[in-house]
Amino acid sequence: MIALNQRFEDLTLTLDGGTFHGCTFVRCRLRFGGLALPELGGNKFEACEWDFIGPARDTLAFMQVLYHDHGGTSLVEQLFGLVRDRQPIARIAVD
Repeated sequence: MIALNQRFEDLTLTLDGGTFHGCTFVRCRLRFGGLALPELGGNKFEACEWDFIGPARDTLAFMQVLYHDHGGTSLVEQLFGLVRDRQPIARIAVD
C-alpha cells in the first residue's frame, strides 16, 4: 500500500511493506509483523493501538527476556540508545 497525505479513521492496517507519508491515523489498530519494513515519514498517530505480531512480536519478547536476564539489560539499553539516536542496528558489542 502506498498512502500519501491520507487520513485513516477506525481501521485496522498492516504496515509491513507499505509506504505512508504525511498520513493521519485516528483510532486505528496498526499491525507490524516484521516481515518487511514500512516506509514512514511525517505521520500523525492519534489514539491508535499497536499490534506487534509474528517475528516482530517474537523480537520484542526476546528483548524482554534479555532485559531481565543477567547481563542482558546493558544490551537492551544500548539498543534503545541506538533507536533514540537513529543509528543503524546491525551488530552491538557489549562490555
